[in-house]
Amino acid sequence: MTVVGYVPHIALVSDEGIGQACFVALRSSACVCCLLFLALTTPLPSILQLLQRKGLNAEICDIAMVMFRIIWVLLDCLNAGRQSLDARLGYTGKRRMLKSNGLLLASLLPRVFARARRMETGLAARGYTGRLDFISVEKPASRIRLLVIGMILLVFYVLSRWIG
Repeated sequence: MTVVGYVPHIALVSDEGIGQACFVALRSSACVCCLLFLALTTPLPSILQLLQRKGLNAEICDIAMVMFRIIWVLLDCLNAGRQSLDARLGYTGKRRMLKSNGLLLASLLPRVFARARRMETGLAARGYTGRLDFISVEKPASRIRLLVIGMILLVFYVLSRWIG
């Protein structure tokens, strides 16, 4: 506790603690930004194909791809049901909105299972053998682009060493 003028000043957090908290917050924000950049710019089949080449089990990649597809089917069914309820004035009052959302959620699971069954039938019709193969179009890396990326990474490395 220090006295500033006539008022006692109690420091509950040290300056070092504030610095560490800022460091953790900035590092976690940077990680989230990198993950979002990867997720928003790279298609999932490309990521899964890379992971398979690096040694990830093929069954895990297939499960991830099917779950990704099922999530989009679920969101599509939810959006279609919400639009139809909105067109039939299902959201005019609080009580009606609660009842409409309950009916929507109750009908969502059978509709998603029916769409998943149709997806499985389509895979079987296309000769699904238990493995989802990916078609890849390999593009050669440009030396100039790799050099620019390396220089940017080097600048960030030097800045991080200089700051911290």
